Amino acid sequence: WKLTGDQIARIEQSGEVTPLIDIRANSSGIVVSKNVNQGDYVNTGTVLFDVANLSQVWAMFDAYESDLPFLKTGDKVEYTLQALPGKTFSGRISFINPILDPATRTAKIRVETANPRMELKPEMYANAMIKASLKQYNNEFVIPKSAVLWTGKRSIVYVKQQGTETPAFMLREIELGPSLGDSYVVLSGIENGEEIVTNGAFSIDASAQLAGKRSMMNDEAGKPVTGHEEHTMQSPETGGEQVMLTVQGLCEMCKERIENTAKAVNGVHTAIWNLKTKQLHLGFDPSLTSADAVARAIAKVGHDTDKYKADKATYDALPDCCKYRESN
Repeated sequence: WKLTGDQIARIEQSGEVTPLIDIRANSSGIVVSKNVNQGDYVNTGTVLFDVANLSQVWAMFDAYESDLPFLKTGDKVEYTLQALPGKTFSGRISFINPILDPATRTAKIRVETANPRMELKPEMYANAMIKASLKQYNNEFVIPKSAVLWTGKRSIVYVKQQGTETPAFMLREIELGPSLGDSYVVLSGIENGEEIVTNGAFSIDASAQLAGKRSMMNDEAGKPVTGHEEHTMQSPETGGEQVMLTVQGLCEMCKERIENTAKAVNGVHTAIWNLKTKQLHLGFDPSLTSADAVARAIAKVGHDTDKYKADKATYDALPDCCKYRESN
């Protein structure tokens, strides 16, 4: 806040005390906070009003540590707002925080964006998508995480066989590259034009195990398994078990927290949570852990399961975008 040169000159020329005086802001904008009232005594440096210019705003996002290698300053970001469904906004990354939050394993990303219509308001929630180029992975395939099964150091998928009357699938070992959100880069193992199973791979693998055919727990060669064979989600002979748990959550941050918590339990080798169905596909060694233990661990970080409910204090500590319970 300041007096203009003309105002100061008029005061000096008049030599009189003026009961009312205009004080001008240093910048244009909207008054968002009034800190004084008529009759208040103010000193030098007292903040009278807070003024915000919302024509250009910052959008702050949380980026997972696995995403950071693919982000750089200047990348274009497209994002949507829960308050304005159907509209897409865009901006460019102006800053990437070099320090991770130890609790969420995320880094803050600042995106500068124009706001000519004043639609963007402070504290709105947004979900962003960044189309980053994979410099060293230009010709590789990208597949959903739900298509991949793990056993030890092996990563496998089921590939649809051509020329069969009924749907048949063959196990294929692949080499994975970096994780890209809900997907993986595939370095080798599949060819252009091949179809893979993206949902239900656990069921097909269980059918193969029961039929004595090659599976992730049985690496011996066998015939393709068809989609019509009976299946179970357990393999007593090998000690591997796959189950599905219902876990509550609302966003990608929930997904990361749920999957990381499950994988941190000793004996768990696979954990994939589906945001739409709220189902957690869990693969583990029953000699080391159980579905009950995993469900208990997930509830302790704030997410209700079909076995355990998170306590109120832990739930209330979740970010607002993760709060899935209906408010009373």
